[in-house]
Amino acid sequence: MQIAHEAFQPLLQHMGIDLRGRDIGVAQKRLHHAQIGAIVQEVTGESMAQHVRAQLRRAQACGINIFRLAQIILWFAGSLTIEKVHPLQGGLVRLKSRHERRPELPTEPVWSFYPSLVWEMLVKHARVAKAGWGIYRIYRKVAAEKHLPYSDQAMMPVSEDDTSTLELFTHNQSARDAVDHAKKIKTLTGTVSESAA
Repeated sequence: MQIAHEAFQPLLQHMGIDLRGRDIGVAQKRLHHAQIGAIVQEVTGESMAQHVRAQLRRAQACGINIFRLAQIILWFAGSLTIEKVHPLQGGLVRLKSRHERRPELPTEPVWSFYPSLVWEMLVKHARVAKAGWGIYRIYRKVAAEKHLPYSDQAMMPVSEDDTSTLELFTHNQSARDAVDHAKKIKTLTGTVSESAA
């Protein structure tokens, strides 16, 4: 078994003001808890396992270190689903102080703050371990299939037909404008290279 020496680089990180689960809002306009919950629910369960497997197989086909990629997937998915923070704000140990609260809230007593902090940490570490074990099992299956060739639609180069049929290129006006711009550039540069030759 390989040693994951870079798996969790930011081990200790001071997180600033502790809201302790109260009055948590979303800073970005027009993004509500229902939308965030749907995204978090989407990245868990069987669809997540299939997605991780596809990502690891694509990376392996391209010669990328899939063990390191599995660690990154755990870090990013775990930060969102377990810690509910951006991956750059997450860490294995979150340093919290019972004094860092909103001014209108009283300081939490020692006898309730530290036991709840320890319990929260234990629960989150158990969830990380469970998620890590699931991703590690997927990694082992993909690593065992190293000798099998792999290809899917995401790895194929985009053809002219794809720009008019794939949703990525047609889902809004900006995407359609970008495709039209790329076609114009290709036409102009193709014409220049032909006339120069």
